[in-house]
Amino acid sequence: MASLDVILGDEMYFSGIDLPLVYEIKNTAKYLGEGPWVHYAKDEELGILKEIDNNPEILYWGYHGIGVPFEHPISKKTEYFVPSFYVMSNKPKDLASLESPYEEFLIQVLSDQEYEFTTQIDLVDEEDYATFQDEEKVMYDFTLAATSFQVLKFKAAEEHCKNHGMGFRVVSNEGEMSLTNTPKSKIN
Repeated sequence: MASLDVILGDEMYFSGIDLPLVYEIKNTAKYLGEGPWVHYAKDEELGILKEIDNNPEILYWGYHGIGVPFEHPISKKTEYFVPSFYVMSNKPKDLASLESPYEEFLIQVLSDQEYEFTTQIDLVDEEDYATFQDEEKVMYDFTLAATSFQVLKFKAAEEHCKNHGMGFRVVSNEGEMSLTNTPKSKIN
C-alpha cells in the first residue's frame, strides 16, 4: 500500500483522505511541547506557526497548552477554553510581574467563517425575527448562541490574561479583533 502523505517544505499534505495538518518545528528548543511536529487544526494557524517558530524575538511558545477556566452559562460547571497559542517574547514587560519579566500572550486563531460570525452577526428585532422561516430561525439562533458562547470564552481568556500580566489576541486571515468586535489590522 502506498503512503498517502507527501512532504513539501514546512508542511505535510495528505491526499485522498482528510487527515490532520502537520507542521515541522524548526526551533524545537523554543517549543513547549513534545516532538518536532505540531498537528494544527486550521489552515489559518499555519502562518502563525511559521512566524512564532522562526521569530528570534520569541523565547518560548506552545500550541493548545493552556486551559482558561470559565463557567458554562447553562450547566454552571467549570469548563476550559484552550486558546491556539501561548507565546513569550524577549521584550521586557512595562509592569513588573511575579510570573515572568517578559511579554506573554495567548492567541486564538479563528477561521474566516468563525471571524465572520463573531464580528458580523446582526441582532434582529422581534418583528424581523417573526418573518423568518423555521429553518432561518434555527440557523440564526444557533449562530447567535455559538457566537455568544465564543465571546464568553474570549472574555474569560481576556480576564485570565489580565490577572496574570499577559495579553490576549484574537486573529484570523481577515485581521485582529477586539472583544467589542471591532476589526483591527490584518496579521499576515
